[in-house]
Amino acid sequence: CRKICILASLAFGKHVYPEWVHCEGITKLTLEDIEYAEKWGGTVKLIGSVRKLENGKILPIVRPAFVCRGIQLSNVSDVFNAIMVYGDAIDEVMFYGRGAGKMPTASAVVADIIDAVKMNGTSISQTWEDSTDSSFIEDYKNDSVQMYVRTDGVSEQKINDVFGSVEFIEKSGTSANEKAFITPKLVESDFDNKLNELDGNILGKIRVLEL
Repeated sequence: CRKICILASLAFGKHVYPEWVHCEGITKLTLEDIEYAEKWGGTVKLIGSVRKLENGKILPIVRPAFVCRGIQLSNVSDVFNAIMVYGDAIDEVMFYGRGAGKMPTASAVVADIIDAVKMNGTSISQTWEDSTDSSFIEDYKNDSVQMYVRTDGVSEQKINDVFGSVEFIEKSGTSANEKAFITPKLVESDFDNKLNELDGNILGKIRVLEL
């Protein structure tokens, strides 16, 4: 959360506080969700992201996400971290390296101290204005997303009736009553309403990363 706050502030010029960022961790993930992601052709990663919307607001969020194998972020594992940047002129750029563990962390801290000692003033490119309110941050529930959903006791017909045409994911060794699928793209608040229309247990739901 704090990493994406710093990056959002640098990228868009206004201070973003952690309490303004919707955060979800990995505690609700199950092995079944990971296996369904693999069958779908991807994996699950914890993603912090921020982007500027057409209405001028920004949307920072931290959450687990289904990441397609065709996206470079899907291959970032273990102690490695990656930052992917999209720009009008540069298109897609990824910065990748060790970001965890005592040695990489110590190296980064010492490097920052050296930079601070050598710096005579403050780099203008690394400053941003303060923020007195969160009016420039969009509610994540207003974002359009695709969602992975795993249900128990819901028929395929019912799922299609509620969500329209979905992409079902097949996995061996599961109960006939269990259904997993990827929804069409829809506003997340509308997704919540549709989810409530399903008659059955919701075993899991994860956003699909869109780049």
